[in-house]
Amino acid sequence: MDSTKSSFNRPPLKLLLLQYLRSKGRAPFPFDGHFREANNITFLNANEETLKIILRDIQNASTSISIHTYILGNDSVGQTFLNLLLKQAQRGIKVSLLTDAVGTQIPQEWKAYLQKGAIQWVSFNPVLSDQSYTQNLRRAHQKIILIDDKILYVGGFNLAQEYFSPYPINPVPWVDFCLRIESKKLEFISKYLRQIEEFSPTTECFAVEGNLNQDEINNRYRFLMQDGLHGLHHVSDQVNKALKSAQEEILIFGGYFFPSPLLLNKLVKAKKRGVVVRILMSEHSDVPWQLYASFYIAQKLSKKGIEIGILKNRVLHGKALVTDDKWCCLGSYNFHFTSNLINLEMNIETIDPQVVSNLKKHFMDLFNNQSELWHDYQSGHFLNHLYWRCRNYLAYLITLIFQLIYQHHFKRTDQ
Repeated sequence: MDSTKSSFNRPPLKLLLLQYLRSKGRAPFPFDGHFREANNITFLNANEETLKIILRDIQNASTSISIHTYILGNDSVGQTFLNLLLKQAQRGIKVSLLTDAVGTQIPQEWKAYLQKGAIQWVSFNPVLSDQSYTQNLRRAHQKIILIDDKILYVGGFNLAQEYFSPYPINPVPWVDFCLRIESKKLEFISKYLRQIEEFSPTTECFAVEGNLNQDEINNRYRFLMQDGLHGLHHVSDQVNKALKSAQEEILIFGGYFFPSPLLLNKLVKAKKRGVVVRILMSEHSDVPWQLYASFYIAQKLSKKGIEIGILKNRVLHGKALVTDDKWCCLGSYNFHFTSNLINLEMNIETIDPQVVSNLKKHFMDLFNNQSELWHDYQSGHFLNHLYWRCRNYLAYLITLIFQLIYQHHFKRTDQ
């Protein structure tokens, strides 16, 4: 009788095998590590409703608010955030704000405003500071909002008007999104944010908590950092694993799409083994030369059978990856060498079915209903003409040269 109970309570053979492979670093993706468990994870598109939700959470803060953003817009949205942060700081709530010195040019009146309100404001890595050339290139590109160590927003949008609401020169908000995570175990994020604010080297925050099997997927997430200058490559490592292990489908939100040759090769190999590969780009960008370079890559990938959708009449700023209806990764990390090698980036990967489903649904809606396939787009817009081909190739060539310089320089730095 006792032996029967013992046998009955033993973990299934499949789970034991999975745990053994994980201990040897050979578990199948995405179960090749441990995920944190949240109370709730919600996918949110950047729009006026999401802005209201964020502002409401900040309004309800009781102890602390930390915001890291590449751009704080000198517009109505930026001013709304500043006013609310000042109000909360005056209530005795600890408020910290980090903006990037290149991305955000803080007006003089705002500086006095921040100091007046006792807001701890950091302008990350001022240009031409007394640092090495390499350090001066490093930018804080992550977008994070942490409230009371219990609510976390991680996404790709900055705190500026073009992401949330239309205005005369931008009739439709840019395409972007975020994840809202509720959890009582977010203190490790506070530690990470403080390291950035104090210009300290970032440390490992890779989640190692509890055991995970293939039945434990709801509200599971992992915090990914990319800080190439200090040897952290969580985002790029997971992206490469996802592309290599995909069996059915790969969906990419490709804002500022200029990945490494290695990643492009993985996409082509995935297509050859029968995986459906779709990439969404846009016909408009705030960095036109980068868009033209992406068009050259789109032309090459299209010839390999990869489906390229060109989003019409909107700027695609979001960056995300979905594979096989079971895993997704989104955040500030661009499929671009600057994100890979030097910028501070933060993404969230999750296997939560609802989040993965919502992100895929959003992709397919944009791809099928608001985009034009590359073949039709280039035919309709005369991209086959010599001028267009030369322009795209020149933009690609210039960007590739910069990529090679970055790669060579940072290899030498690592040595």
